[in-house]
Amino acid sequence: GNFTTQKCARIAGDPLNHDVIVGFGNESNHWYAIVIDNRPGMRKVIYYDSAGYTRQAMRSRCNFQLMFINDFRIRCLREYLGMTIEESPISFATYPIVDGKSGKQSNAYDCGVFALGNIEQFIVGAITNQNILPVKQTLMKLHRARYLYQLYNFARDIGQAFCVL
Repeated sequence: GNFTTQKCARIAGDPLNHDVIVGFGNESNHWYAIVIDNRPGMRKVIYYDSAGYTRQAMRSRCNFQLMFINDFRIRCLREYLGMTIEESPISFATYPIVDGKSGKQSNAYDCGVFALGNIEQFIVGAITNQNILPVKQTLMKLHRARYLYQLYNFARDIGQAFCVL
């Protein structure tokens, strides 16, 4: 349909009403992923990075995501759209940071695939409690082909939905 930014924000609603919030970051051409696990009793921020990083960088990047969500909830949803949003900012006090212990890349270009794979592994594991294809350098070609296939099928399905004969 014809969705405006306001309609999309209203449909998605308060991020804290969802069990899992996924964020991606890019610094100096390097991708990393952050999962905010919002399930009761499981609340934490999980940081996935396939390159070398310091604990300080991990905290800074996770803090940016938490501040972004807090800002979106107040400025966009409550003030701009007039939605009723509880005053319950998320922070490290209520959502501790956990290192997701991503596999490490051995080149300068697979970080995005690692980020996607780590998120996929977390979500599938959280839902089914099973491990899936590991995210490691030796399987990058397989991961890339699988994601390309999934995107192709998704685009084809969307195209068919809009083509009425």
